[in-house]
Amino acid sequence: MNADAHFGIGKTHKICEDYAIAGDFGIRPYAIVCDGCSSSRNTDIGARLLARAAAENLLTFGDDFNPQAVAWQAAGWATAIGLHPTALDATLMAVFEMDNKQIRTVVVGDGVVAARLRDTGKYDYWAIRYPSGAPGYLTYLLDPSRKATFLEQTAGKRVTEVSWGNDSDRDNYTWVSDWEFGGPIWTHDLDPAAYDLVAVMSDGAESFQRPDGARLDSVPRRPCCSLGALSRTCWGARSSASSRKGSPTRSASRSWMSTGCSAASMMRG
Repeated sequence: MNADAHFGIGKTHKICEDYAIAGDFGIRPYAIVCDGCSSSRNTDIGARLLARAAAENLLTFGDDFNPQAVAWQAAGWATAIGLHPTALDATLMAVFEMDNKQIRTVVVGDGVVAARLRDTGKYDYWAIRYPSGAPGYLTYLLDPSRKATFLEQTAGKRVTEVSWGNDSDRDNYTWVSDWEFGGPIWTHDLDPAAYDLVAVMSDGAESFQRPDGARLDSVPRRPCCSLGALSRTCWGARSSASSRKGSPTRSASRSWMSTGCSAASMMRG
């Protein structure tokens, strides 16, 4: 199984705050995408640090991949080069092969998982959303005051919502992340006997527009909209460089593999 990555800048951005990497360590294939928050400074660098720390954590801990430890390691690197910890304000998405050959997907913050069924070629999808528009970041685990502020602002609200579906069925359920012991970490394991492609995407996958400015249907209506550039036999992770959290408008490029996307993929050889 091979791995590859791609990332690019969105058409409304002056700085690309996304980063994507992939590899296998000679042990397990993996792909990682980090999507930085544009309202925090230096998240273009922070996204790189977070992704590299995640890859190192995978190499060290494998199936016991620990996003909290990723945050602490990336924070140490950020401090060493003179960056404030808020530079690490970014979502983190990962997909990797486990020791038992199952495929684990991880979404920290918001994002989308899409998986193609081997027997039908259709897709199942899971969209992890924060209805408030403000996703939880791993950096909140590093600063009790920021975590408290986030929890206070979201008190009494639907903190996290997960939409699940496919071409014939769909549903929604509320998933509440455990901030005392885990943080905003959603995981889901998939059986490669059932799926021949798995993609992990940023929330921008639900924000595409046509060249004329008309908005495309969101992922829950067209779960394959972000998969056009992946081959038939790959595990993948993608991140769209659309306008980021807190912004009144979102935009995306004309097609997935142009100047508004990021991607990392794992491919069966």
